[in-house]
Amino acid sequence: MLSLGLSGMCFTGSDIGGFEWYTSGAPSFELWTRWSQLGAISPFMHTQTGGKGFGPKTKMLDFPDGVWMWRRSAKLHNALFPYWYSLAFECRSHGIPLLRHHIIEFPGDATAIGRDYQFTIGPSLLSSPVIVPGQKSKSVYLPNDHSGTTKWLQLLPGATYDEETGMYRMNASLVHHGGEEAQLNDLRLEDSPLFLRSGSIVPLMDPRIDTLNAALNSSVVSFSELSHRRFGWSFLDDLGGASADLFDGSRVSVSCASGSCTATASYPSALAAQCAGQKPQWILQIPLHSAPTSVVVDGAPSAAAASWREAAFGDGAAGTHFHDADHSVLWLRFSHSAAYREE
Repeated sequence: MLSLGLSGMCFTGSDIGGFEWYTSGAPSFELWTRWSQLGAISPFMHTQTGGKGFGPKTKMLDFPDGVWMWRRSAKLHNALFPYWYSLAFECRSHGIPLLRHHIIEFPGDATAIGRDYQFTIGPSLLSSPVIVPGQKSKSVYLPNDHSGTTKWLQLLPGATYDEETGMYRMNASLVHHGGEEAQLNDLRLEDSPLFLRSGSIVPLMDPRIDTLNAALNSSVVSFSELSHRRFGWSFLDDLGGASADLFDGSRVSVSCASGSCTATASYPSALAAQCAGQKPQWILQIPLHSAPTSVVVDGAPSAAAASWREAAFGDGAAGTHFHDADHSVLWLRFSHSAAYREE
């Protein structure tokens, strides 16, 4: 997939499970799992249940833990939808692939360029999938850019997966410096290494959304119902800032210094109509080891929530935060009329 990206093909992926199996037998549960994890961080994710080979083909959902494992990967892939779409717009404008060999993002880091089995997803995420059967440990090289100040937050393994919603809750204790090897041990089958670059905000979809299409069943949550709620993983740079620009022209930024955090967002005026008249909201996870003394959103103080779940999914007034001491993460939900801009 990386070679295709370097050749000018922006959108790549694979048939999870393969199509023919004449040399190694039908896919095992481990292979299905590792392949679905690769699919989760690929532009498109789908299984291939057809094909031919020696004996009947297995299906991931036939295994006892198949649904549980597939849901973890599918929730991650779907959550990244706003990021995928933003990268797709960049691809359309500049021809830059969504999955990027390190020579694209880090042309001056020879060690990174020599690593063939890790890559970045856009500029902000780095993936190093597990590709060796039974592998319990691996070393991941984390690139450094020209500034020499790049840091990487280890999202996976490390984040807590919330079974109820499919939310991945960040853990801020796992920070690595660019130019160093991250040694990962005791990897479980559900672990697929993923890192977040400093200075970045990766926009995410509300994890409760089940489908991007119109729901045909009242129990299924469609994108249109919660499109006004935008989540994000953020990781501050050495100056205490992080930001992101999205495909629809909206922008979000956060800065923290001297015990105070400030967040701002701007949206095209047309976005309100796309959100069924509801004011767009951001729900950010911001790694902070200590609770800030003040949180300001577009010049107004933010109210404290009782839990991370209330901050993430509550329906109260905009400008709400909660510091999760167990994960060293500040949750911040905000939406202000001052954030709108006319075009």
